[in-house]
Amino acid sequence: MKISVAFVFFILIFSCAPTLKTTGRNDIPNGITYKDADSATNAKAFNKLNSALADSSSTISWFDGGMGCMPFLWKQLSSNPYFADAGGAEMTIMVPFGGEVRTFKGKSFRRKADLDSLQSFLVQTIRNDAPYVIRKPSPRELNLYWAFISFDIEEPVFVIESRSHLFLVDFYKDHILQIDDYYGVSLR
Repeated sequence: MKISVAFVFFILIFSCAPTLKTTGRNDIPNGITYKDADSATNAKAFNKLNSALADSSSTISWFDGGMGCMPFLWKQLSSNPYFADAGGAEMTIMVPFGGEVRTFKGKSFRRKADLDSLQSFLVQTIRNDAPYVIRKPSPRELNLYWAFISFDIEEPVFVIESRSHLFLVDFYKDHILQIDDYYGVSLR
């Protein structure tokens, strides 16, 4: 049986490329307000993430004007002198848990130079930790995110999963509003 080189190439390209995985929206945990977006809006956000990750010469910007770096990612970044000195306000997030209130710190990034550096850092981190997949958040990830925000979860929202990262990215319009890294996170 002869298999054409073009067919093999086509199979290799599409089996290695990241794919948009949906978990089905019937898996939204009780108590979470989750608003679906149309498929075109989700595809645009997915393509924005994927294009910057797949093409090292991409000039696509994930951020515009400001972005919240949520507590678990901020804990990783705050030891980096560049990010520790980045402009923007510190965020204090209080989360009720098991009869007590836990306090977490995050950071809002506002300056374009800081946002560009953060994107470069994240893109390089994800590429170095390949393979990666861009997918919808799991019920566990939605529960975790919901505990840290004071607003409805509105699509587009994705997780970029690599070998040692679970970056949850929440979009507002066509740019990332907030990002966190849930790899290895447990509130227990």
